[in-house]
Amino acid sequence: MAKEIYLNGMTADQLSEMIRESLRDELQRLRPIHPKTDTKYLTRHETACRLRISLVTLTDWVNRGKICAHKIG
Repeated sequence: MAKEIYLNGMTADQLSEMIRESLRDELQRLRPIHPKTDTKYLTRHETACRLRISLVTLTDWVNRGKICAHKIG
């Protein structure tokens, strides 16, 4: 049995805006309250092991811009 809904006195733009607001509210509710702030940095060796590549390949990928590297200290 199909249910039918009739909307009287509402334009398509008003309906679209109502749907957008509802989706925005639901997405806001699903977002984590506290953003993740624990950034863990890996050493070159740890990164190479996780990617199963050599340190030479890792250096090459960093130089080509495939991987973003940061120097600390």
